[in-house]
Amino acid sequence: MTRGQVATILWRLAGEPLASATAFADVNYDEYYGKAVTWARATSVVSGYPNNTFAPDKPVSREELVSMMRNYAIKIAHMDPVSSSSKAEAMPDWASVSAFARPAFAWAIEEGILSGVSDHGVSYLKPQDGAWRVSAALMMARFHRDILN
Repeated sequence: MTRGQVATILWRLAGEPLASATAFADVNYDEYYGKAVTWARATSVVSGYPNNTFAPDKPVSREELVSMMRNYAIKIAHMDPVSSSSKAEAMPDWASVSAFARPAFAWAIEEGILSGVSDHGVSYLKPQDGAWRVSAALMMARFHRDILN
């Protein structure tokens, strides 16, 4: 999945509201994701990169995906997604999770949104790996069903 696709899914989940925000330098707002990226930036569901880019066609990493979902829970669903990080910290690759994504991973693991990627019977977070469409769809379905109800 790409970052633009994730923004579009979350925007549609919110009911496709119109918004205005400062444009990212690299987003073609005439593309299918244009309104979604505008809304996502306006609501702080996404923040982009420090150089004012969003990279809408770049594959979304697992840590970016759970961070966007957690931002949605906070900013749009007005939830307080705080949880213990003990389950996530027990994963063998917890140290490879970027600082910005640690609260999101801890929350997503605790809530059962994701459980890790199994490799020879061991589950890994694999935070910098791309979020495959099938795993992202499962995570979004769990998010919608179990978190947002």
